[in-house]
Amino acid sequence: SIPENVTTIGTSAFYNCSKITDVEFLSNGALKTIQASSFKGLSLITKVIIPEGVTTVGNNAFDSCISLKEVYIPTTLTSTFNGVSSPFNNCDKIEKITIPNYIASNEGYKVSSLFANSKTTINTVNFVGEITTITKESFNGFTALESINIPDTVTSIGNFAFKDCTSLSGKLSIPENVTTIGTSAFYNCSNISQIEFLSQSKLKTISAWAFANLKLIESVNVPSSVTTMQNDIFNGCTNLKTINYSGTATGSPWGAPNATVVAQ
Repeated sequence: SIPENVTTIGTSAFYNCSKITDVEFLSNGALKTIQASSFKGLSLITKVIIPEGVTTVGNNAFDSCISLKEVYIPTTLTSTFNGVSSPFNNCDKIEKITIPNYIASNEGYKVSSLFANSKTTINTVNFVGEITTITKESFNGFTALESINIPDTVTSIGNFAFKDCTSLSGKLSIPENVTTIGTSAFYNCSNISQIEFLSQSKLKTISAWAFANLKLIESVNVPSSVTTMQNDIFNGCTNLKTINYSGTATGSPWGAPNATVVAQ
């Protein structure tokens, strides 16, 4: 256990203490900084709950914690790795992550880089705090991700954000505050069977290939608020038969090979 009065855990402080089975940060503590390689090589720990209040997690902080399955990153985080050496480098068994806006919306620290070694094992993603943007490539290639609950506060979904998330299945719900869906945002999420745009949608732009290769969808109701629909949004959606849409965007049926556009 890390006592509540500790403010900084130094570089390599517990490096290769390979018999440690659990790291507990006491709640309401003073901890602000976890420096580089602090807990590197703790091969037996299965969970890391970084406490609220921590602002900095250094490069390779939990590198080679090879049994790690669950990670919580606090809303207070303002600085982490430099894009080269993730705190979770060589952690290839992580299944569940909880991330704040700083990670979800920050292109410099996108999720797909932070958890690069667990892209094929992470099946559960939770968000903490107010999430405004899911940045480009955030979950690109997270092939084990089974579902995603996009927070109501999100206004933009970036390019390739969920590309090739082939285990996503069932209904995909787009919250009403989303105004832009980026290029190939859900490309090849081939097990999604329904797209739902929530009522009172503020959506304005659906970019090229956004829902391409969603072969199971049969109909979609595009909000009339949408004014821009780029090429090939529904390319490869071979079972899509009906696009219900009464807005002003041109270019129908936007790549859908067998679809008819019906005014709502």
